[in-house]
Amino acid sequence: MKKNIILWMAASAVVMLAFPWLAVTFVKGDAGMAVCFLLFFAVNPLYSVLIGAFAGKDALGIAAMLISILIRKKTQK
Repeated sequence: MKKNIILWMAASAVVMLAFPWLAVTFVKGDAGMAVCFLLFFAVNPLYSVLIGAFAGKDALGIAAMLISILIRKKTQK
């Protein structure tokens, strides 16, 4: 359990701190800000969804249940 927390905290530090630093360091000028916007609006939300799904282990089961309900409703029509 403790190793899992350390792994996710390290991954969060990389996504939230290292990626923007790398973007500003290696992409020059205004393109660096554009890459940071891309990280902020694309990568960070996807990472948040991923970490939320792993935090609530039953979340994937709930998503599978919702998909099966939708498929069942479609096939009954």
